[in-house]
Amino acid sequence: MVASLLSSAMLVLASAAMPSWDSLLVVRSLLGLTLSGLPAVAMTYLGEEMHAESIGLGMGLYISGSAVGGMGGRLVTGVLTDFFDWRVGVAVVGVIGVACALAFWRALPPSRHFVRQPLDARALAARFGGMFHDRGLPWLFVEGFLLLGAFVTVYNYLGYRLLAPPYNLSQAVVGLIFGIYLIGTFSSAWMGHLAGKLGRRKVLWTTFALMLALGIGGFIGLIVLGAYAPDLKSGRNGGAHALSNAATGFSGLVQLAEATGRHPRIVRDVHEFDTEDLLVVAPETATVNVSAAVQDRGAQPTLFILPKWQTVADPMHRGWVKEAGLKPLFEATGVLAPDINFLMRRDKGKGGQPLMTDRVPPSIRFSAPKQMQVIAALEERKDGPQHFVRPLITDGKGGMVLVQVDDSNLFVLADPDLLSNQGLRDAGKAASALALLDWLNWHAQVSRERAKVTTLPVAGNASQR
Repeated sequence: MVASLLSSAMLVLASAAMPSWDSLLVVRSLLGLTLSGLPAVAMTYLGEEMHAESIGLGMGLYISGSAVGGMGGRLVTGVLTDFFDWRVGVAVVGVIGVACALAFWRALPPSRHFVRQPLDARALAARFGGMFHDRGLPWLFVEGFLLLGAFVTVYNYLGYRLLAPPYNLSQAVVGLIFGIYLIGTFSSAWMGHLAGKLGRRKVLWTTFALMLALGIGGFIGLIVLGAYAPDLKSGRNGGAHALSNAATGFSGLVQLAEATGRHPRIVRDVHEFDTEDLLVVAPETATVNVSAAVQDRGAQPTLFILPKWQTVADPMHRGWVKEAGLKPLFEATGVLAPDINFLMRRDKGKGGQPLMTDRVPPSIRFSAPKQMQVIAALEERKDGPQHFVRPLITDGKGGMVLVQVDDSNLFVLADPDLLSNQGLRDAGKAASALALLDWLNWHAQVSRERAKVTTLPVAGNASQR
């Protein structure tokens, strides 16, 4: 058990330093193998060292302790991921694991009933096969497999669903969902006690019927909520998308542009890219691969506004939203991934400092918000074509606020506060926003005209024969 705990904790630390998805997957697979040694040996240890009447309670307490550890690990990683990075959260859990393994090594009472036996592969295989000759054990194995699969699936689904629109919850808030583990902390010990008191078969079938009823009820409730949920495309949900009336939304830009005869299209969905006008894309998360859709845009002008703010429904104003802190930075860096990955940073200051411009008209004048989000550089690709960005608006400290990608008609605005409803409260900023839209359209038109000129056939060849 000590070897399993120590090796697992070291692999958790190693996984925090893995440079790629492939290496992370290998290390996490090894972690699954080393962790499996703990419950197998722990159950055997309890069976050998505890009185028969107390085994159910002892194993229930062991399972409840595992639930407390699982909940704590997820809460720690969720909070640290929000404030730092997922690697920091995983590393801290690894350090805690090493400390707990060493404490367990010192505190574990020595085994009193274990009898060491020589390793005999044939006898081991015979005992392993003997388990499947029992009529009840294989069904218990299947039950454990299915229950654990349902357990992992439900929690994974909840996490991804709550991180995505329309909820857009932070990693720390989603981590609180694992507080439900506390129910298992109590129920596992209680069920173990009841199994020893009332009989294992009776308790097993009672809990199975209860879980089946709750599962069917939850499934029906999910269908009903999905069918009668409010239309999320109305723009009055919790996301900072084009139609939102919140401070972090972009409805003001849409209304201002339409009122002055401009017709940019501002969308949040990859399936809405089919327009020849200026397309302003304000994604809420970095969960959708937009590379193919961006390539299909070709020479059409496209401006991506990177996400920055978490928003939640405002309970005091129905249909409105309010800020709930900053999104994790990876939501902004990965909007154009895997084709383009940004390296970004956030700087906190007084706000109001004028931003520097280059290659754009002097009528485009923006000032820095108090919490400035900028692009520091592009992450180098290990394979595929390399991209570059041309800074158009900068913060004067090496940070890029507006960039042009590959001298194309693809532009990226790092900080949404320049064009959001909150940013357009000032008349000067509103005028700059309209000037920016005009310049993007003009730039795209000039690019298309140049492309037509360069593709014209050379005249006069027939007369020179």
